[in-house]
Amino acid sequence: MCNQKNIVILVTVLGAFLLFSRSDPARAQQQKNHLLIIFDTSGSMSWNAGGAATCGDGSNGYEGVDTDGNGKADDSRMFIAKQALNTILNGTDEVLFGLMRYYQQEGKDIKKGDMYKTQGATCTDNLSITSRQFINYDGSKNCNYGAEVLVPVQEGNKASILAWIDGQENYPTNKELRADGATPLAASLQAAKDYYVNEDLPAVKDPWCHRSFVLILTDGEDTCGGNPVTAAQSLRNTQYNGTNYDIQTFVIGFGEGMTGSSTLDRMARAGGTAIDDQGKIDLSNGHAYFADDPVSLAAALQAIIQSALQNEICDGIDNDCDGAIDEELSRVCENACGTGSERCEDGKWVDCTAPNAEKEVCDYVDNDCDGLVDENVTNACGGCGPVPEEVCDLVDNDCNGKVDDGENLCPAGCKCISGECACGCQMGECPTGEVCENDLCVPKKCAGNDECPSDKVCRSGRCVGPCVGVECKPNEECRDGNCVEITCLEKGHECEDGKVCDGKRCIEDPCVGVLCPGNEYCNDNGDCVGSCANVICHEGEACMDGNCVADPCAMQFCPEGETCRNGSCVPDPCKDVTCAEGQVCKAGNCIGDPCNLIKCPSGQVCMEGQCGTGDADKDGVPDNRDGDDDDDGVPDYKDKRPLDHDNDGVNDAQDPDDDNDGIPDDKDICSDGSDCSRDTDNDGQPNRIDTDDDDDGVPDVDDAYPLDPKRWKPSDNSGCGCGVTHGTMPLLFATAWLLLGGLAATRKRRD
Repeated sequence: MCNQKNIVILVTVLGAFLLFSRSDPARAQQQKNHLLIIFDTSGSMSWNAGGAATCGDGSNGYEGVDTDGNGKADDSRMFIAKQALNTILNGTDEVLFGLMRYYQQEGKDIKKGDMYKTQGATCTDNLSITSRQFINYDGSKNCNYGAEVLVPVQEGNKASILAWIDGQENYPTNKELRADGATPLAASLQAAKDYYVNEDLPAVKDPWCHRSFVLILTDGEDTCGGNPVTAAQSLRNTQYNGTNYDIQTFVIGFGEGMTGSSTLDRMARAGGTAIDDQGKIDLSNGHAYFADDPVSLAAALQAIIQSALQNEICDGIDNDCDGAIDEELSRVCENACGTGSERCEDGKWVDCTAPNAEKEVCDYVDNDCDGLVDENVTNACGGCGPVPEEVCDLVDNDCNGKVDDGENLCPAGCKCISGECACGCQMGECPTGEVCENDLCVPKKCAGNDECPSDKVCRSGRCVGPCVGVECKPNEECRDGNCVEITCLEKGHECEDGKVCDGKRCIEDPCVGVLCPGNEYCNDNGDCVGSCANVICHEGEACMDGNCVADPCAMQFCPEGETCRNGSCVPDPCKDVTCAEGQVCKAGNCIGDPCNLIKCPSGQVCMEGQCGTGDADKDGVPDNRDGDDDDDGVPDYKDKRPLDHDNDGVNDAQDPDDDNDGIPDDKDICSDGSDCSRDTDNDGQPNRIDTDDDDDGVPDVDDAYPLDPKRWKPSDNSGCGCGVTHGTMPLLFATAWLLLGGLAATRKRRD
């Protein structure tokens, strides 16, 4: 039994691949990868994730107690692990599974379970013998035998595995996994190795044509005196029939307080699967996977399953025996300048398309990607180009250490006083906000803004313009008292011919003179790449430049305020960042939208620098990364019509009634099949018939955000994308909008 502080789900993945020259590929056939699951059946699996006794395991007749107060006996580690495993089994057909458990003797009522209470007894950490319930399994000798195979790895055995974890038992015809015994990690790894060498590999023709894995679910470190680190290392040198198989060990720590377990981390490193905080392999300082609740456990298991799905790997060998080596392998790559994709060639990853570092030039951009902008190339003011001329504004414009110095700052007959040009009084009279002093109209004295005209502010005791004395960065200018970044998207700052605006600056147009064939387009690097419009990728992949590449964030949907990185949901650094038009947020900073530089093929949309079908189901995930484009519950790679909501044989782009409800899309606010029965504002009218779904005073037909009461914007995307608080829109404006927009909307609908 493990210590309650050392709660672990250990996931060991045996990845065997050939290290010698293959025989004739023509005689070999592609095979599914093998995944042997070793399920921890130690006594502490009856505890909850925090280490408290449940005195059961949540299965029928052995429920135990409810420790979290939700009215269900679903708190034991055994129950949670079974549920997670059930999900994995039912969601994966591309892998062959097998099942092992820690060794247990069997027999009808063979033992009164240490962790199982009888009905009516009180649950305690140490149950008395009279309070214990009979079970049909005895794990008291598992330190001697490690683990045993319950269901061999083979086709068609999934139902047999599920029967062991379905929470139902009718011994001996229908058995169930129970929690009893110690935690023999090292002995179990050895038992898994013995199974593969003695039973699995000999039974498979051309065993090098698939990869073999072991998945161990355990809630603690070895309690039988074994060395699981050495056992994991030994698995990487498994010998069968003169061939060496590299059997790797994945480790997941499950339970509160397990993060950072040195034993588990060392096992992962020895097993070849330790990862860094970004999810990348790091065998020097990396760590095991960790989870502390059902959701994070399922996510960790799913991430590891994705590793087992890939048959061909980048190693210079024909792993899947199809006669081709490292074929069609690509993945996402990144460097300090951004992300791209790379391909496998001769066992190595090459040709990463991530942007390269450039020589630093003065353009307010970090060209060499060293984290510094315009270092050593700016003028005396820290800006680009010549030093600005001094003007009368209470600012040291030419950066010589003096304010409003020099000649000719004002027209003839005027003087620069308090940051404004003071000119002669006319018959002793001056404009509003100014007074006549020494025959010059100068800003009136003040003690606060309330003593100044509405277009002036009180600064240094004088009523002056709002930008007087406001010092902005070199690439900014003062407007109404605020410093605003100047970009090439603004009127008067457009790019000259041969250059394009990347959202902030003018750069050389990379696509000048580039002609791309067919369904290709010129990207922001000036290369012709494929569109993702007609590309369907498998689970765990995303489309980039027309090719499917491994992406751990594909089909990973994170809660609000979080974003996916390397397969895990992490706090979104862009959550509270609002970028200007033509810019997007990346890593918490506003950068030029790469789509500014891209012209997609006709009828396609650019999102995140990729041309495709856009976001068909409007879920915020571009179709090139969305594994279910029409949100119909069927993954795109299994969906004959991935862009057809109503499955009528007509893609939504050509279908005038996407949800087949008899209402044309141009008049149907829920044409994508979603939110049609929901009542967003709880006014008793479902969204289907409610003309103002979010009750913000803006009719849906005129509202670009019809389901968000805190945002509104004209549906033609003109004007202000204002953020407003529900119920605070000025009454006169709202009334005018309703009168004018409502009449227009009624006329449109009647027409």
